[in-house]
Amino acid sequence: MNEQEALRREMLDRRIELIFEEMERNHPEFSQEEAELSHIRDEIEQDPLLGPAGKKKMQEYICFLSRMEQRHNIHLYCQGAKDCVRMLRELGVIL
Repeated sequence: MNEQEALRREMLDRRIELIFEEMERNHPEFSQEEAELSHIRDEIEQDPLLGPAGKKKMQEYICFLSRMEQRHNIHLYCQGAKDCVRMLRELGVIL
């Protein structure tokens, strides 16, 4: 990874952190949803019918899905920024 890419990732990580902080402030239900997700995870861990292999596979699935969604959201955020710049150029607001 070159220096420019590292800087871009660092800036994006910080921006995402700020977005989540703002979301938690403006949408109290977000914290409730996180608590519900944690409760579901605990239920999976304690489910006697699932067994150790099933629990492990379920956790792998959840982690994989979470990583995919995070990459998808980052892509959409970056694409939104590019679209915004493109529209501002088309409107003559920026060169």
